[in-house]
Order: sequence, then structure tokens, then C-alpha cells
Amino acid sequence: MKVTQKEILQKLNDRLNIMEGIASKCYPYSAKLFLQSRKLNLTTQCRIQHENMRTEDYINLKSLKAMRYSVMEEFDIKTPK
Repeated sequence: MKVTQKEILQKLNDRLNIMEGIASKCYPYSAKLFLQSRKLNLTTQCRIQHENMRTEDYINLKSLKAMRYSVMEEFDIKTPK
């Protein structure tokens, strides 16, 4: 059975919704930490500090990074060079 474009988009949307839930936790600190992990030269100084993040939050951010790569591969998403 062939998968329709609508089904593919729904699957992608489901994954993005999960990823957004993780990324929005302790925002903007979590976003800066994620960008830092991508080798961007910036600090994580902001209104929400790491003391407000639990161990679980750090684990989820690490998983988010891995999930990003699997979503890009699954849906053949290319990053600009």
C-alpha cells in the first residue's frame, strides 16, 4: 500500500509537535544550549538559567538532537550548506 503525501505530512507534523514540546521547556536557555551543541559561538546566559532545568530536561534535549537527525533522514530533509 502506497503512503500518501497527507500521511507523510501528518507523520512529520506529529514528530515536530513532540520536538517542539521538548524545545519549549526552559526556553530560551534550552534553545541556546542546543545551538551551542551545534558549535555556534554563543553563551547560554538568559532569563532562565540551568538551575531551573532538571536532569530529565538535559536528557530530553540530548534526545531531541538525536531525533532531529533521524527525522531529517526519514523525511529526506537537507540542511543548507
